[in-house]
Parts: sequence; structure tokens; C-alpha cells
Amino acid sequence: MLSPRRPGAVTAVALAGLLALSACAGEPTVKQVSDATAAPVDVSPSAGAPTQTEAQPKAGCKVGGVDIPADAGVGLAGDLDGDGRDDQVWLGLKGDKRLLGVRTASGASFATSFTADQVENAQASAVGNRLGDGTAIILLATAYSAALYAVIDCKIVPSINLQGNQYTFDLGMNGRGTGVACPAKGKKRYLAGFNAKQDDADSSDRVIRTRIDLSEDGARADNGKETDLGNVGYDSPVTMLAYGVTCGDAEAALEPERS
Repeated sequence: MLSPRRPGAVTAVALAGLLALSACAGEPTVKQVSDATAAPVDVSPSAGAPTQTEAQPKAGCKVGGVDIPADAGVGLAGDLDGDGRDDQVWLGLKGDKRLLGVRTASGASFATSFTADQVENAQASAVGNRLGDGTAIILLATAYSAALYAVIDCKIVPSINLQGNQYTFDLGMNGRGTGVACPAKGKKRYLAGFNAKQDDADSSDRVIRTRIDLSEDGARADNGKETDLGNVGYDSPVTMLAYGVTCGDAEAALEPERS
């Protein structure tokens, strides 16, 4: 029986640290993540940015689906299928396939496979949560980037950017960003990418936050408002967000070790 694993340093696995369209129907299909464009790259806000509304609970996903590997790493997530109950995100291996999956409180399990050749044998991590606009997202961190997925109609669907690629967050590799998080405005979470530039002279980092506008239930992601947060001390909670892959209070699922 699987039990959620709490992350050691929430994304200490997440490196230092904003996409391939997939759907799962029975056996997941392999989708390439490693060639996704590091983001933020598109500069115009989405024309169809969602409004902040409260989603009403609905029936959970149908019981059954993909078998979860016995050694899968599991993390407690927010409500990903809209039934008002917390779900789980999991990472597992099936032969040579690397699987990203969801297990809902209703008893459903669905998954997609992914590849990431950035660092040989680097361990992936994943977090999932529901945002204030009702969009359910998963962030899959693999070494130098974090790929963005949405959970739509009981399927894991990569979010697509302006260029038609899967939206990914740079995690310090290409100078476009260092982390991704789900800060809150009032009581409503939203998705944002962070880019921190070190300033050793005064023990602080200058942090830029870019809000990500999601539409089509999360199947589309565009860069939104950019905010200069100024110089932030190394011990600030903002710095913690700027160098991690987190989403509210969701736990990180850690991929099993690969040979």
C-alpha cells in the first residue's frame, strides 16, 4: 500500500530554481519533455486570461485506471478532479517508462509518461494543486526545468505556450528563471515563475515574478504581469519560492531511484 512521502527540502530536489500535448487513455503514451522551450519566453499576456471564480464540487473521476507501481513515490496534492477532496500525485517506473500519475480520492488512477535527458539518472519530483481560478495543475521538475501540466477531464494534459511547445519553467540553467510557485492573492492561489539574480554585496537577491495566465482549463499558458519585487534577503520566504518548485501546501512526489 502506498503512503505519501513528504519532501526533504521541497525542491532541494527542485534544483535551484516555466511545456508536449498528451492524454492518457488506458496505457499512457510516451511524450517528450526534454525538448520543451525554457520559459518564460512569450511576452504578451493571454487574451483569454481566466477570472478568479470559485469552482463548485463535482463528481470525482471514475474508479479504476492505470496500475500504480508498488515503489511509486507519492505526494499529497490538492483537489485535482474537482470533487472537493484532496488527491495524490505519483511518480513511478514501468519498465523503461517514467510515469507521472494522479490517484484521486474517488479511487481513479491515470498517468502519462515522460522523458527528460537533461541529467542522466536525475531524480524527478512533482507537485499538484488547484488554483484560485479552478485550474488543476501539476509541476514536474526534472533537473534544469519544470514542465507544466493540467488535469482536465481525468487526464494529464501538458499546457501549451504561445510557440506551441509545452510550457516549462527554467530552473537556473538558461537565465530565464530560477523557480516556480503558487503564491496567494487574498485566499486565491495563482501560478508564477520567479527569476532571482544574486547580489552578494548586500546578501540579497533581486527577484522578478511573472504571473502565468492559464486558459482552456489549463491547456494553454501565457506570460502575464511581470513584477519587480526588488532586493530580497536570502532568508526571506520570497527567496524560498524563487529557488524552488512548489505549489501551496502540496507535497512533492519523488521519483524512485533508477539504475
